[in-house]
Amino acid sequence: MTRVIKIVLAAIIGLAVILALCFVSASYTFVYIGRLQDRLPNSQHSFAWWLYASNQPGPWTKALLAASAGLPLLVLVLLGTMVCRVYAGRRMRRRLVKWPGQSTREVERGVTDNHGHAAWMTAAAAKGIFPGPHRDFGGKVVGALPNRELLVDPCSAVNGLSLEFAGSGGFKTCCAVTTLMV
Repeated sequence: MTRVIKIVLAAIIGLAVILALCFVSASYTFVYIGRLQDRLPNSQHSFAWWLYASNQPGPWTKALLAASAGLPLLVLVLLGTMVCRVYAGRRMRRRLVKWPGQSTREVERGVTDNHGHAAWMTAAAAKGIFPGPHRDFGGKVVGALPNRELLVDPCSAVNGLSLEFAGSGGFKTCCAVTTLMV
């Protein structure tokens, strides 16, 4: 048997079992809501819903039949939703934003090299790349070290232009003002 046939057969058998359980639970719910425990023998409780539905019921009995069929189906749908959410939650990517009260995780390197292989620059390397302002025309402040020493790009490479990438609160405006003052 192929895998597809096995999956289809399992789905059909599972659906039949679920429908049978819904029918039996609807029957017991109907007996309980309609207070028919004393009027029906115990052997008829599991298919009482079908007995009453097939005998041209009145409006109140129809309402009881609908309610008794709807309650087990509602429970089934809620349970199915919970199972699907748990299953989907297991397969979901990890949460990148921390929950309130959760500690920050360490930075993880990527498995592939799709986005390069960046690492935090040391202070000595930063001073080597950004030595300070040019003696004739200054430069652009690109950051600061933890000891509040400014990192200044002398803008002596190629055309002297640069782009600044920083998030909100990244002191882009302060850097522009400091550059104008230097």
